[in-house]
Amino acid sequence: MKISSESELVKEFIKMYKKNDDVKIITELETNFGRPDIVILKINKNKLITRRKSLYQTRFLRKYSYILSFLFGKGWVSVSTINNFFGLSKSEMMHTLETLMTMGLIDKKDNLVKSKPGKELLVLNRLIVIEAKLSNWKYVIEQAERHLWFSKESSILLPRVSDNIIEKSSFKCRNRGVGLIVFDGKKNRELVKVPNKGVINTPLLWEINEKLVKGEIQFYGEEDIN
Repeated sequence: MKISSESELVKEFIKMYKKNDDVKIITELETNFGRPDIVILKINKNKLITRRKSLYQTRFLRKYSYILSFLFGKGWVSVSTINNFFGLSKSEMMHTLETLMTMGLIDKKDNLVKSKPGKELLVLNRLIVIEAKLSNWKYVIEQAERHLWFSKESSILLPRVSDNIIEKSSFKCRNRGVGLIVFDGKKNRELVKVPNKGVINTPLLWEINEKLVKGEIQFYGEEDIN
């Protein structure tokens, strides 16, 4: 099968990718540094069901994701420490923290706050990013490497190419910590595996996580997660 465009390459990859209720796919996800072609979300379906039992109605704003990312993994943090970091007015900071507490995302005790543990909040187990390219494999490796700021698993996707390109791109992918996948016309072949799995604590992680909980993400080939 001859691939004539990057959109066709993306389509064929997704068609062959093993999907189930715990796997959702987004194309052209908007981030602070570009739009990766494919983002694969691996979800804890039971945790998602649990989170939705106490679903909050308040709109989840981007500033909430930054504060959650700042608090995550820490113990109790003073309100003044948070305020000094983000530079919000006292009234805005207090309103923001009260809202996050009402949402059930943080705990507050006097002048101290902390995030709820990840085992209670995170419905995302893995976040996999893939950049597709028909040619210019050196550039697409650089693109994939940039995505490592928000994903532990970033790969490039190429169509069937020469052995020489596979050898050179495999070497560079290993050195840059990204994976290499080749769609050979019939199946997806993972030639270089990414070294790590899981998620990275970033504001984007929390934004995606909470939009998943609220059913506000449109997935490839679906209306929503329900």
